[in-house]
Amino acid sequence: PRCLVAHITMHSHDDVVWLLTPEEYSDGCKAPGGGTISIFTTMMEALADNPERKFSEVEMYFFNRWWVMQNETMKESTRRAVKSKQLEFINAGWSMHDEACVHQESAISNMEVGNQFLRNIFGETMNVTVGWHIDPFGHASTTPRIMAQMGFNGFFFQRQDYQQRQYMMDTKQVETMW
Repeated sequence: PRCLVAHITMHSHDDVVWLLTPEEYSDGCKAPGGGTISIFTTMMEALADNPERKFSEVEMYFFNRWWVMQNETMKESTRRAVKSKQLEFINAGWSMHDEACVHQESAISNMEVGNQFLRNIFGETMNVTVGWHIDPFGHASTTPRIMAQMGFNGFFFQRQDYQQRQYMMDTKQVETMW
């Protein structure tokens, strides 16, 4: 019998700059459904309400904007959520860099800034191990190589060419081993 296993990952993806300014995305003045500040606050309330809930945060730019506004009680609650693995950081670059035409040094710097921010808050033991590029405009083979060299043990991505995806489905190669 065939078995289908579905993994649902509650995660963020907040473009640092796309159609709005970072400030507009943060405060929600023009962002549909509210801004990133309310997303983080609501997420922390939901995690506190149910210890079985989990959330994965991707871009550190907006998490930083939320973090500096929080009192020590909320910061400690956030630290507990991270320690219990309710709140996980994936990718953890300052933003999710575009892969279509980015220089590898820019990609590396972006990841360093985001990951250093996390270490400053949560300590040197903070170790991000999953790459997550769910919305870049194209993919570069350099990105998973860089992430593997940074110690990542997985890389998830989206936006695949429809012909490539069909070929992989036909040949049963949709899942790959890094």
